[in-house]
Amino acid sequence: MRWVLIVLLCIPAMTTWAAVGKDFDRHEDIDDADIERRSFEDLQRKAAAYRVERSHVSPSAADEAGARHHLERAQLLFEAEDKIWHLWRSCRTAEKGFKKYPYTSLTGELLHQAMIGYIARRKLNDVEEKLIMLWFYLPDYPRMGQAMEQALGAAEGRQRFATSINLDAEDPDDVIDIQGKSSLEDVNKVFRFLSLHGDRETVAPRAELGLARSLLLSGGRDIYAARRSYERFLESYPTHELTFPALTEHALSYLVGYRGDDYDNGALVYAAAIIDQAELETRGDEAKARTVQAYRKRIRAWQQDRDLRIARWYRGRSTIALQWLKMPPGLISWQDGARYYYQAVIARDSGSAQARAAERELKDIPATPPRAIIPSTTPGAP
Repeated sequence: MRWVLIVLLCIPAMTTWAAVGKDFDRHEDIDDADIERRSFEDLQRKAAAYRVERSHVSPSAADEAGARHHLERAQLLFEAEDKIWHLWRSCRTAEKGFKKYPYTSLTGELLHQAMIGYIARRKLNDVEEKLIMLWFYLPDYPRMGQAMEQALGAAEGRQRFATSINLDAEDPDDVIDIQGKSSLEDVNKVFRFLSLHGDRETVAPRAELGLARSLLLSGGRDIYAARRSYERFLESYPTHELTFPALTEHALSYLVGYRGDDYDNGALVYAAAIIDQAELETRGDEAKARTVQAYRKRIRAWQQDRDLRIARWYRGRSTIALQWLKMPPGLISWQDGARYYYQAVIARDSGSAQARAAERELKDIPATPPRAIIPSTTPGAP
């Protein structure tokens, strides 16, 4: 009987433990994207409730005066000389003004001032929060475009994307040096929001390009996502002023994957095709035209090096020690492969050093024996 009572007492405890464990497992798979989405949805619900309540509230003169006092105080603190301490106080003062007087005519200015303060403090996570509040809480805010421009400038400044291209270097690792910060998720959050809600002529294209650049900076497996991002940008903004830099950076996304003439030739082929598209966007700009020619020269030199190396590889297979290797289908001799790649080098750029070497080495290859003509066996044929 005693054991029966012990078992009955343990059942509720075991049930509670199982429920807790189940609840824990349910939240275990939530990633950052889910957290961001839920936070965004929660903010939208709060914004909807705010707009409904605001439509039924008429702020008093005292509320307007209180909001103005907080706004002016926040602006004075923002412009003070001792920035480190006063910037924090400026943000806090503007936020307190918004919370205390949420329905006045200066509500948008208070949020905007808080956002500017966070930009100065380099707190982009808070910048994004205030920007989203301006967008959803006050859709009629007259300076929304300016706020977006300021937030976008802060995100771009934090990312600090810059490409340093040394097209005279021979080693692929030395040619391309992409610098910037890609691991700042708060920067990408600002870019994502602005790419969806920003002005389609100015803000959204820059934000979309910023997202692609973040993936390009990340490298590794993100390089494939970067290529897709650049493709989406070019599909969305085919005639934008940023189309040319987007095309050259798209070409870079392939060139960074090239590791020398023993590796992926497809990277060079795709990059060359993209640079051909970039030429159409030069529109008479001499600087852009020089950039296109510099890229072509570099890509062509790598292609020449690769094809010359392959031609020499085929030529080397004709030695007695290597004749045991199986010949690729479609070749009468190994020399056919060498001849094909030598001719490709010459045709691509006859004035290059590689082409001159190919011409010299091609002369040393004996002429291909004539192919035998097989007579037709069709009945009635002459």
